[in-house]
Amino acid sequence: MEPNDEMVLVSRAALEQLQRQIDGLPDVFAKSTQEIGRALTARLSRALDDLAAQLTETTDDALRAIRDAIPAVVAQYAPEISPGALEAITEAIYARAAERFATLHAAQRILGERLQEPPPPSG
Repeated sequence: MEPNDEMVLVSRAALEQLQRQIDGLPDVFAKSTQEIGRALTARLSRALDDLAAQLTETTDDALRAIRDAIPAVVAQYAPEISPGALEAITEAIYARAAERFATLHAAQRILGERLQEPPPPSG
């Protein structure tokens, strides 16, 4: 076999190997993408769990602070308001704040549940 024929065979073999590698790229890309997606989902899920724990503590503290501040602020700016009216105002504001925080908690819970769902099939 002449050196030129040998080069052609080696080149052809190298091209075939390269073609097999190129043909395999979509599978490699798909697997890599799935692994990255799983890793990101796990990290985001942990972050949301941490946020939920902090959010619960912060929410409870914030609601207590709101409830405690209302009578003092109202007494400072409107001392003529009767204790019964002050209690009604305090409860109404507290209930609205608690409702808003509950909405925030629900949104966090829904997002956490969606992260736990398997991804929809692709393709």
